[in-house]
Amino acid sequence: MSGLSDAVHLKAFSHSERRKCLKGAMKTMKQLKNKFQNDVCISETAVTTFLAIGNAGLSCGFSESDIRREIQTGTGKLYVPLLPINRSIDSLAHSNHTAGVDIFLFADEPFALLQSCCTAHVEVIFQALINRIVELGNGQRLPWYPVYLLNLPHCVSSTSSHEMTDTKHPPGLKYLSEFITEEKEAELIRFVEELMASEETKSSGDFLKNRTTLHFGYQFRYGKNDLDLDTPVRPIPGELCGDILQKLVECGCVTRIPDQLTVNIYEPGQGIPPHVDTHSVFEDGICSLSLGGAVVMDFSSGAEDPVLQVLLEPRSLLAMLGESRYAWTHGIVPRATDSLANSSTTGQTWRRLRRISFTFRCAKKTPCECDYREHCDSQRALIQTNPGIPNAHPGDFVAEGCRDPKKPASSLEDEYVYQVYERIAPHFSETRHKAWPQIAKFVAALAPGSVLLDVGCGNGKYLGLNDSLIQIGCDRSSNLISICQARGFQVVVSDILALPFRAGSCDGVICIAVIHHLSSEERRVQAIQEIVRLLRLGGRALIYVWAMEQQWKDQKKSTYLKKTGHKEPSPHLNDGGDPSTSDLPFSAAASSCPLPVHVNRTEFKQQDVLVPWHLKNVPSSADKEKPAEPEKVFHRFYHVFREGELRQCCERLADVRVVLEYYDEGNWCIVLEKTAI
Repeated sequence: MSGLSDAVHLKAFSHSERRKCLKGAMKTMKQLKNKFQNDVCISETAVTTFLAIGNAGLSCGFSESDIRREIQTGTGKLYVPLLPINRSIDSLAHSNHTAGVDIFLFADEPFALLQSCCTAHVEVIFQALINRIVELGNGQRLPWYPVYLLNLPHCVSSTSSHEMTDTKHPPGLKYLSEFITEEKEAELIRFVEELMASEETKSSGDFLKNRTTLHFGYQFRYGKNDLDLDTPVRPIPGELCGDILQKLVECGCVTRIPDQLTVNIYEPGQGIPPHVDTHSVFEDGICSLSLGGAVVMDFSSGAEDPVLQVLLEPRSLLAMLGESRYAWTHGIVPRATDSLANSSTTGQTWRRLRRISFTFRCAKKTPCECDYREHCDSQRALIQTNPGIPNAHPGDFVAEGCRDPKKPASSLEDEYVYQVYERIAPHFSETRHKAWPQIAKFVAALAPGSVLLDVGCGNGKYLGLNDSLIQIGCDRSSNLISICQARGFQVVVSDILALPFRAGSCDGVICIAVIHHLSSEERRVQAIQEIVRLLRLGGRALIYVWAMEQQWKDQKKSTYLKKTGHKEPSPHLNDGGDPSTSDLPFSAAASSCPLPVHVNRTEFKQQDVLVPWHLKNVPSSADKEKPAEPEKVFHRFYHVFREGELRQCCERLADVRVVLEYYDEGNWCIVLEKTAI
């Protein structure tokens, strides 16, 4: 969760010290994310040769010599040793490696990056620095927060890793050297060799012209370039690959545990033709683990563009994400030797050895909705059928309430949700103060020190309920996020369909009044899947959506209906009319969308509607004598949920259970618990 290794015994800390340590690590992780995006990965549990040290950067007043002095000689004053280790850094450091530490600093950044050739060396540095307070020359004292990394960003990758720093990579490509140990590599190779020698493999393996393949989870059908989802084959061996699968999720290479594995065995001289893994068959995130010999893989984005070469070293992981996964071909030229044309190793040639790759993928069971339509098998047919809709996404259209079935869901949400909240953010915030009791109860029940994420946090009204938690918020509206930041909350701008947090990093998640703004069922399910991905095993999420039933069974009318004062719905409601807004001089939406405009404070007549927001114009003291500007009306898209619909969406996921389902003041609510990883 925080990049703190199991080797660090946090139980030795007091409660306040543990909270301080975790908050410092979380802050450092956020800073790394802001600087490097997905180009650097936090290590969940493993001790590695890479560290990030929070509060040790140039913006905090430290130089490389300061950091080296603290690490190598221990001559600086270190205060408050919070670990039960009464030793200086000098006594912990391995004398054989004190000169073998690379330190990287960045202008205006508060952290430093460190690499050593020895994990044991990095581990003792980590233990010596965690939560210690270091004094600057001016008397200022700052705690340092070390965090283990799985890799360094490409801009600073050490030349000790096969001199790859000057090699350009396709956008979205992630390369992690030494992803596994030599012992693990030998274990995987033995497994493959034993399997290849079995009679079952000799009779059922795919012996292709250019390589031999073995499949787990689902069989890949090369003639059709798809998976046989109806006939699963032998499962991915959990005892052998379980730690690798978990690590793939932790470092952000995939969003869930892969369920398909293809093992490729390349004899010297063999290769694979340039190709893009079929969009409709596999999700984003194609992960290839290399064993045995090194090989050069070629990437190309088009016939007229230069080929980019990437050296795949033994024990390295190559993860193709985003553009590199969907829009670039990758292949291995069949030849006996290799050299790198676009690297500092130019002129060096080596003979290929036998190479084995473990390619982990997540089977896709819905049409592809990527942004690379010209390369997408799902969307090429759609574009040919609907040439006037170049941005259409298959399986991603507005639900049954919209009479324009060609309106892409993402476009509708951008116009009638995101842009509206950007415009109304200050007024919206003024109307959101009091926490709902059931939500406050859920937050209060989380154990002290738990990590709580509020997805769609709005103005942050639920972020200050429990000070014993590590609380983070996210929202797509940058204006609402600015309001949260002004209130001192830790928040980021993000999309609910692609949350920028590691899998299993949260103890609790709340998502209040967000999912009903998504305009297709597939997108609503995807949002719930993203929430579940972030939960640790046993973690819980609370989800609220607006209910179509504003008066349910024998309960009283919802608060929404009680605040009446409007006329009865217009008989022309389905034509977009709304007696509460149609006569106003400004209306931000309804004419361009065939969805009906709902009459505020009345029962819903259908599930997919536009709901008006009346933006109040509050004049400043200097403008009070001026005529008031006309009231503006904006329209927000809502899909209001029928009874049981939210549960059905949740039950489409295999790794959660519904703990509680209830109705609360015109909302359907569910508590989910993550039951599997």
